[in-house]
Amino acid sequence: MVEPRHSEGSKFSRVDALLVGMSLIWGLNFVVVKISLDFFLPLSFNALRFSIASTLLMLILKVREKSFKIQKSDLKRFILLALMGNTIYQILFINGIYRTTAGNSSLILATTPIFVAVLNSILRVEKVERRVWEAMLISFLGVLLIVLGSGKPP
Repeated sequence: MVEPRHSEGSKFSRVDALLVGMSLIWGLNFVVVKISLDFFLPLSFNALRFSIASTLLMLILKVREKSFKIQKSDLKRFILLALMGNTIYQILFINGIYRTTAGNSSLILATTPIFVAVLNSILRVEKVERRVWEAMLISFLGVLLIVLGSGKPP
C-alpha cells in the first residue's frame, strides 16, 4: 500500500496557496490580456507588460542576490532560449489572442502537449504509441470543433 504524502492532520501550506495563486493568475491571464487589447495594440501591450515585468524581476534579483552573471559558455543557449521561449512565443500569443476569444486562446494553448508529443516523435525523442496518436487526434478535433463552432476565427 502506498503511504500518503501528507498526514491526515496536515494543513494547507504556503506552497499550496502559492500554487493556487499561480493557477488563478495563469487562468485570468487570457481574460486580462484580451480586455487590455481593447486599449492597446498587441505588440505595444506586450512591450509595456514585459518592460514592467523585466524591471520588477531585475529589482527582485538585485535584492536577493549579491551578484549575478551568465557564464560565457551558456550565453549562446541563453539567447536562443530567450528568442524562442519568450520573443517568438509572446509575439504569437499576443497576436493570437488579439484575433480570437480568450476562451479559444486558452483551448488552443491547451493543445501544446499534443504538439510536443508530435515533435518528440518526429525528432525521435520518444516513441508515440498508436493509442496515444488516436487520443491526440480526438483531443485536437474536439478543440477544433469548439473553436470553429464559436463563430470566432482561431
